Amino acid sequence: MVAGDVITNFSVVNTQIIFIPAAGVECLITSCFRSASATSFGLNDGVNNSYISPSATETGSLNMKVFINNSVGFRVGNTGAATYGSFSGIQIK
Repeated sequence: MVAGDVITNFSVVNTQIIFIPAAGVECLITSCFRSASATSFGLNDGVNNSYISPSATETGSLNMKVFINNSVGFRVGNTGAATYGSFSGIQIK
């Protein structure tokens, strides 16, 4: 992939996604979507998680600007039955 390419990912039901770009690659996450409040979004450094989520009762989309690289990736966590999430962004480097 090259700078300007779109990145997107969609989770399997009740499964977590951790997207960490390749070394030297940087991405900008611009939006994420969830089917239920049990889906959380955040950053992951390979060990630790942080959370970037709308209120616990909201579903739907969340617009954002989150920069990620090979050290800190983006996480979509699904903790409830029949929940799923996705995200979209762009490679910037």
